[in-house]
Amino acid sequence: MREFLKRLFGRSAGATPASAASVPPERRTRSHTEHETSRGQAPTVSGHTGEAAVHRYFELSSIIEQAKADGNFRGAIRAARDTYPVLPAVVRQMKKEYGSFDLRRSHAVHTASTLMAVMGDREGIRELRNALTATRELRDWLPAAEDAEADAASVDQIVAAVAAKPGLAQSELKNCINAKDGRRIGILAASLEKGKRLQRVKKGSTYFLYPSGYRLTASASSAVQEAATPPATSSVRAVPAFRRSRPRSAVRARPLTLKNLPYVRLPKAPHA
Repeated sequence: MREFLKRLFGRSAGATPASAASVPPERRTRSHTEHETSRGQAPTVSGHTGEAAVHRYFELSSIIEQAKADGNFRGAIRAARDTYPVLPAVVRQMKKEYGSFDLRRSHAVHTASTLMAVMGDREGIRELRNALTATRELRDWLPAAEDAEADAASVDQIVAAVAAKPGLAQSELKNCINAKDGRRIGILAASLEKGKRLQRVKKGSTYFLYPSGYRLTASASSAVQEAATPPATSSVRAVPAFRRSRPRSAVRARPLTLKNLPYVRLPKAPHA
């Protein structure tokens, strides 16, 4: 009995069994991962699974929407790129709960893609394309990445044209960069102003474009001030002139009489 207890408790705590020591570290790591998988906690690229992934997705979508409204395009892009690793888990969870992935739009895809083009973040556009390609249910959104690539090329041309000719009229952009869709060019120019990559000065019915940080001349500055502050106008209130009528002389009231009033006899009421 004593020998049995000695063998049981006499071994040092730091000793490693021969069977465990003979297992390579990578094998032990893989076994631990397989154990986690068997419990339904397999790690993903983003570290979020199930409902946690869906919660994280909508949390980031809210950040993207608010950052865009605040003009913080860089912050919106960061939140979008943080969303892409979560997308596969979101698709799996929605299919598990609802039977299909039925989202039609996504701020991380359709909103952030334009912001990436405006800010010249081509790496983010590549990440978007890879994320959409990797998951079958998201491939219908690939045109958003393609449009962002086309917009990024147009943005480069707009910035180059304005840098070469400060004060370029926005209406002339379509001819300068050989663009087909003038409306889209106007939207990109407005987004470039919000992203602080261009300055726009409204004068008359058009805008004049200047590079970011360009020192505006006095005339351009006054145009900005006129656009920001409506001109004060002085008005004189005209008092309408009423012609005073002549005072009438007092007329004595005549007594009324019913003697000369015509009357018509009404028919008798019918019997009940």
